Amino acid sequence: MSGDRNADTLALLRRQVERIERRHGGARDTAPRLTTGLSAVDDHLGGGLTTGAIHEVLSNGADTLNTARSTRFVASVLGRTRGQVAWIGCQTLDIHAAGLRQLGLNPGRLICIELPDADIAAVTEDALREPGLVAVVSDLTTPLTLTASRRLVLAAERSGVTGFLLPRMPLSALPPSAAASRWQITSPPRSPARPDTPVLDSTGLCRLDLLRLRGGLPAQWDLEVAYAPPYSLALAPVLADRTATTNILPWVGRRSAPDRASA
Repeated sequence: MSGDRNADTLALLRRQVERIERRHGGARDTAPRLTTGLSAVDDHLGGGLTTGAIHEVLSNGADTLNTARSTRFVASVLGRTRGQVAWIGCQTLDIHAAGLRQLGLNPGRLICIELPDADIAAVTEDALREPGLVAVVSDLTTPLTLTASRRLVLAAERSGVTGFLLPRMPLSALPPSAAASRWQITSPPRSPARPDTPVLDSTGLCRLDLLRLRGGLPAQWDLEVAYAPPYSLALAPVLADRTATTNILPWVGRRSAPDRASA
């Protein structure tokens, strides 16, 4: 038992040293990262998402309130980590255990916290101060103020715990934030032949926008959500004519071509 305790203490000390070095500009490129599983995205981020930081991930359109796409993205990232994850939501969490497991995130790793909306910011800050967690995920139904987001950033930097915020509101309703990155996962455009047909969130196509990155540049990727063993969901109809292979990742991404009109 003492050996395990010593190993945990050493790991905690290493994380504290890494945070101090990162804060003062040292060992920046060697700081630990959370990989997304998308090589192009990880390369753009310098190896993955910064740990001990806050990241915002939004959905849009019909998925703004459900946050299914943003939840899927965060779960796929956390599925590549080890350790306990605190998942905080307002009143009733609507995450799907079987879906998380399909993305590699064992539901047994989750500490689910349900509480009134007014308490989410304070409880998220408290959870971020707990060094025994690998990450904290919070569903937000009310925008955080810039001051509140700064408090979360400070808590994450001190503990080394990574925070993910899933705002259930449109981008236009979000105030400025101190988060290290802000992402949005959007639905594919409507078909020109059937402009009135609603876009179904069940399709395997989406676009990943890195809207803001501290110390980096925005970027955009087109994604296909492919399902293969151990994922039990069927291919989306728009992908049904493609050949599925056994080594398809749950998120298969490719960098989208730049928009000439906006260049």
